[in-house]
Amino acid sequence: MGKDGKEYAAKMGRKPKTCIVTKSIGEAKRVFDVCDEIGSTALPKSTIDVRRVEKIGRQVEINNKRSQDYQDLKEGQAELLLGDFRKRCSEIEDSSVDLCFTDPLYEKEALPIWGDLAEMCAEKLKDGGVLMAYSGVLYLPQIHQMLGEHLTYLWTAAIYHSGRTKLVRAVQIHQAWKPVLVYFKPPLRKYWRPFLDMVSGGQEKDHHYYEQSVAEAIHYIKALCPPNGVLLDPMMGSATTIIAGLYADLGLTCIGCELDKAAYSTAEKRVKETIDQLQTRKESA
Repeated sequence: MGKDGKEYAAKMGRKPKTCIVTKSIGEAKRVFDVCDEIGSTALPKSTIDVRRVEKIGRQVEINNKRSQDYQDLKEGQAELLLGDFRKRCSEIEDSSVDLCFTDPLYEKEALPIWGDLAEMCAEKLKDGGVLMAYSGVLYLPQIHQMLGEHLTYLWTAAIYHSGRTKLVRAVQIHQAWKPVLVYFKPPLRKYWRPFLDMVSGGQEKDHHYYEQSVAEAIHYIKALCPPNGVLLDPMMGSATTIIAGLYADLGLTCIGCELDKAAYSTAEKRVKETIDQLQTRKESA
């Protein structure tokens, strides 16, 4: 920063070096914390800002997690399975799941997953069991078609975005809500009490890029999963659904499946911490 208040590119000299531009003591501390974790050799030989350093740090952490080996976890009422749900969920007993609550990818390339999800739910859900799935809006017709081949449409609930809206550039629309598609495996049993079909739990992205709010999940899990039932998330990411199921205090068996090792590592840690917290709360009650 020059005396005139303007910013200028740092002079690198003849030998390329990493130059990190910070604007405050707080930003400098964040940079030091990242460099302590990943080392300066992981940074490019150029001038970069704090956000770029932190992004590189997150990617290095993800790559490190993906290089390690993990095992399935079974602890308390939670069971985590490492692998593709299309294979691992075959180990779950047919007609044993009360609620499948999940968040598939929204990209066009990922659309076939919805057909596989519906087929799996048709096998694993109990008669009258429910699938609730977060969804994007652009490809809703295709998604409804694939889900409808194996399940029956019930309702479209919603998540209201209390934070920043998302600009969907393909249609130049700021999206302020997200649909939660509700399907069931016939026959319809209507075992639930009336509940609100829109909720907002705030934005949570601390553990996974596609992470959803625990509070939102608790709302719908309490509404549609009976006490002592079985809750399944075949694409659990950082385990938001599993944690919500444990906090719902319904005595649920919570089963999660995740293909990505980095996400599974985070899920495993979060679930263990949640179980410890709930146990401590129970002992102090």
